[in-house]
Amino acid sequence: MYSKSILLIQDKRFAHYIRQTLNNAKKEVDDSYPLLNDIEALRGDLLLNRNTRNFRASLAQFIKYNGFPFLLIIDYMVDLGLSRDEDPDRRKLMRTVLIAYTILASAKGYSNALANIVFLISKKEIPLIEAFIKNPALLVSQIKTQDERVNALINTFFSDRKRVKDFFHISYLYQPGNSDYYTEIERLNKIIEETKQRIEDIDKNKEEEKKQATEDKITAMNTQELEPADVICRATTDKILINGELREITEEEKKIYQEKTIVLKGPLTVRTMHVVKERILATFNAMAKIHPFKKDERLFINIPDTSSVDGSVASSLGTFLANTLSRYNGISLNIGHENLEKLKNSKAYFAIEDFVLKEL
Repeated sequence: MYSKSILLIQDKRFAHYIRQTLNNAKKEVDDSYPLLNDIEALRGDLLLNRNTRNFRASLAQFIKYNGFPFLLIIDYMVDLGLSRDEDPDRRKLMRTVLIAYTILASAKGYSNALANIVFLISKKEIPLIEAFIKNPALLVSQIKTQDERVNALINTFFSDRKRVKDFFHISYLYQPGNSDYYTEIERLNKIIEETKQRIEDIDKNKEEEKKQATEDKITAMNTQELEPADVICRATTDKILINGELREITEEEKKIYQEKTIVLKGPLTVRTMHVVKERILATFNAMAKIHPFKKDERLFINIPDTSSVDGSVASSLGTFLANTLSRYNGISLNIGHENLEKLKNSKAYFAIEDFVLKEL
């Protein structure tokens, strides 16, 4: 993935400098597919077949064997020899690339891929391209095919604006004036470095996700036989709830537990959270008959460091608080320092972040 580049532009001298720059970056241009590196070959194929089927097939084959291109560099506008009806704005190549990428974006195995496209433009096209860079959905919204199934796929992809922005990364080079290639090669070097960084960030995230999944699996295996955490709440001066069951409070418990503060004591893991949530709900239902929690009352759910947690807690508990207990606006999570650090490293920490106690 991202080991080779595709270069398909008319300016052969500029193409020579671009090729040298990519070779220096070890992201050389692939020469295996004539329709992906020779405008004349592409023009001849289009004039013969009147469609881009062979071009799209070549791109699909390239990606099958090499993964997505490191950079795909094409003319934003190019005369492919077609009639005005077939290519009214000379952007057929651009639209074909976007369609092909959009279809691939939905294919299995490419959910985190990057479409790194560099357009060769004239300076009058700068405002338009800069708008596309900020919002790639504007670019994707221009494409449509005669196949309604493909159009439906494009529309589905287009509806997820964040996915479009994460997938398409648009940049540009100017058509050099007065043979001033140096400035544009400097721009290309900057694009190369930015693209390398994006790919490194994605690879790093994948490794972190893989590591987290492995850790969660190990934790789940290690905690499979553990009993779920007890849900403890001092209901009144003399009564205490343990997992929704009311009994007299002991003198020792009076020193430990405060009224209307829920303590989750014990394992909170992917294997136990469904039981723990049932016990929390049972506690709220029991309190409704004894000493009801009020809608806007400040309530605390404590998760001390003596209670073990894994990465599933943030997502599971956050969803539970936001949905099942949504009518109680004053709930805060008081989490021990060590457990808080563990949960902050979970990708789902955002689910509980608004509930975490910052200060009393």
